[in-house]
Amino acid sequence: MEQVEALWSNRLYPIHSQINPLPDSLIAPLDKKKLDANFPSGKANLRASLNYGGILYAEYKSSIEIIKPPIDPIIAFKLIWQDEFNKTKSVVQQICDFSGVQLIDMLQKNLKALQAKNIKSRLLKSLSYTNYSLSCNLSENSQKKTGIFWYEAPHMSSFFHAMNASKIVIDNNYCDLFILIRAAKLGKPNTKGYQLYESMFGATTPHTHIIPSLEDVHYLRTYQKLAYEAESGDLNVNFQTIDLPTLEQLVRDSGVLKDCQLLQKLGLFEAPPSPDVQMKEKAQKFLINLLQKECLLGRSFIIGKLRNQFIALSDVDCEEILQDVHIRGSLTIINPSPAKPKEQLVAWVPQSS
Repeated sequence: MEQVEALWSNRLYPIHSQINPLPDSLIAPLDKKKLDANFPSGKANLRASLNYGGILYAEYKSSIEIIKPPIDPIIAFKLIWQDEFNKTKSVVQQICDFSGVQLIDMLQKNLKALQAKNIKSRLLKSLSYTNYSLSCNLSENSQKKTGIFWYEAPHMSSFFHAMNASKIVIDNNYCDLFILIRAAKLGKPNTKGYQLYESMFGATTPHTHIIPSLEDVHYLRTYQKLAYEAESGDLNVNFQTIDLPTLEQLVRDSGVLKDCQLLQKLGLFEAPPSPDVQMKEKAQKFLINLLQKECLLGRSFIIGKLRNQFIALSDVDCEEILQDVHIRGSLTIINPSPAKPKEQLVAWVPQSS
């Protein structure tokens, strides 16, 4: 029987190694008394004893309540979001799959979830276009009234009339900032509709034209679908039914909308830096680390190191990076004048804590 106990102990060791403190018995949770009772002769076939140990272990597992750690509701919600987002991507193939009324409804629901204030439908006074518009304060602290008009109809005659309706809003100061959201074409520059558009959304005006992407609509539509489920009591997260206010809180806490570029352009999220900016920031950090290590280097040597490390940067880019770090006070040029740049030395300036 000692061989049987040794066999059981060997099989149970991986489980015991994960337990703190260790159990008193090397064969826990199996019971030596049951082993003796099942083999009263004191002799046992090793295969039979191993099978019997498996039966006892299964009985033990079925008799205990396994307490699973609670699932973070944010993690659970992100999984639901990603699943719904993927479904939306597979179904929605183009922005014009939706009417203008549907698009502005999607946007309005997302704005509400992100705590835009004083959201009101139907900013435009024209009955033909009012359902495609809204007004709001995009941030809690902003007193600026923003008007938004999402219009995707492709016909240029309709576009002309839509621009006329927009001009009435701007001329009568119905809002402080007017935003046109449109991915569809604007027409040729010599058309009346385009000329009206240019007069309202050109470079010299405060008003803005945002071109939405299909991915923007995927984000907005995903939230809209979840909002409908929450309103009807059909949304469950982490085995709990979620109402609309709870869904809105989950959306804010989880940050699932932060990569929507349309919402970034509206100022609801900070847009990530461009790839060029990111590369220059990395180059600045590289330069600072290099100088911290070497303390003193030739200017031309530094430019060469930056070019080798970041091949997309030009000599001019590298000089700008060096100057930026110089302005920040992290380096000093030992002999700035009258020495030529290639003869100059650059030294690290330790920062006081």
